[in-house]
Amino acid sequence: MEVLYILFTLVFLPIFYIVVFFGSKRLRENIDKNKLRGISNLLGRLGYKPTRDDLRKRLKGFVRIISYIFYIVIIYLGIISVSQIFPSTRQYGRRFLELLSEPLDVALEVIYQVVVLVLKFIVLGVLAYIIMWILDRVLTLIIARGYSRRARVRRATLRTIFKVVKITIVVIIAIYFVLSIPITRSPYFYWAFLSIVGLLIIVMLPKVIDVIAGVIVPFIYDIGPGDLIEVGDHFGLIIDRGLVSVLIETRGGGRDQIPTRSLVWRGVRVVCQDYEKLNLWLTIDIDSTEAKIVREIEEALRSDRELKGYEVNLFIKSIFEMNMVVVAMLVLPSPTPFWRAEVKGIDAVNRVIQKHHRTCVIKSEVGQFT
Repeated sequence: MEVLYILFTLVFLPIFYIVVFFGSKRLRENIDKNKLRGISNLLGRLGYKPTRDDLRKRLKGFVRIISYIFYIVIIYLGIISVSQIFPSTRQYGRRFLELLSEPLDVALEVIYQVVVLVLKFIVLGVLAYIIMWILDRVLTLIIARGYSRRARVRRATLRTIFKVVKITIVVIIAIYFVLSIPITRSPYFYWAFLSIVGLLIIVMLPKVIDVIAGVIVPFIYDIGPGDLIEVGDHFGLIIDRGLVSVLIETRGGGRDQIPTRSLVWRGVRVVCQDYEKLNLWLTIDIDSTEAKIVREIEEALRSDRELKGYEVNLFIKSIFEMNMVVVAMLVLPSPTPFWRAEVKGIDAVNRVIQKHHRTCVIKSEVGQFT
């Protein structure tokens, strides 16, 4: 019997080690050479799209971990075979195991708890991912059903509501996971947990108020991307409406974020809904009372290259002794934001007026088709 253990130790274990060593090395080399299209496509279908370099790095790390596990098994088998070959080592082995029995039990219990927590975390993560996927599919189906001309705003409202639902689900799952950790069963932990939550709420109070306001806003104001709004000193076109803020594009072409609490506290003045239906009104003071000048200016504006695609109409609003007020209505070509068209319109009118050697004062306003 001892001969078999000697053969096992001197022949099988070295061969096993060589196979594991060179096998893992060859696998890592093949991972570097392979394009990994099949694995990339499979992970892409599951919603995870890593780069090839990242995928190679992770696969090589996985192979290295497996090889380390085999090395540990080889060492363990070697210890057992040596103890069988030399009986005197068994007593020392037993005493050594007796000394290690208590810390080993503790270590095994800790490892077991960690493994359970990791598995629970994975299961809860998969569950959260499935719930999010179902919510996204439901939202897509609801939007795909079609609405009236205000469907654009309803989509923004639905996305906000679904975002609140998603955040609530994630918070509930996270709290459940934290409370499932054994150390959290202590009453001291509950008080510490509540204190931390209270401090976080105090520190993040503005964000919490923004979230609450973000839930309320869809039920108060029917606004969404493409609407022109004014909130206090903020004025511009809505680019995106999130849960905690609204992103607008200002006159200068820059972007500004308005906290949702400002929408509730200051109120929203909707200047125009759907900028594709905007008209630009230019009020022009001309230092003349001749009506033919209005026709000349109108024809010049219609033939101006910068206003190609614009519909131009001029109306005499009022005539005084030395001057008259003319209103120029420019219908914006879709989908040009009004302030870009406004700059073009004002520049074109100034250019045309200067050609006629007239001075003018221009005031722009925004209107909408009814």
